[in-house]
Amino acid sequence: MSTHSAKVVRHWCYGIPVPFTAKKISGNEVRVPDPVPGEAAVISRYGKERAIVLHPADFNRLNELEQLVAAAAALEPIALSEEAIRAHVEEGTPGEPITDPAVLAELFG
Repeated sequence: MSTHSAKVVRHWCYGIPVPFTAKKISGNEVRVPDPVPGEAAVISRYGKERAIVLHPADFNRLNELEQLVAAAAALEPIALSEEAIRAHVEEGTPGEPITDPAVLAELFG
């Protein structure tokens, strides 16, 4: 059986980052349905899910989204200004919403 593996994304569902690899298997080695864009074919045996077949475009999109999420998770948090902190406190306090422009201007300058 000819196979080729390549690291493509990181898998987060296990609680810790686990490498997710793509394993290429010759079409002569297995029988799978033709993938359709936007559809995942779930392969089951004896009542258990054994594999998922994705269209290459969907797999590439999934990989790109994973890279975007990983990049976003690595960003430094944005420091909130004093005004933003006050706004969050005001929004989190039960009561009537403040809609009067004069009151808002007085509160937030």
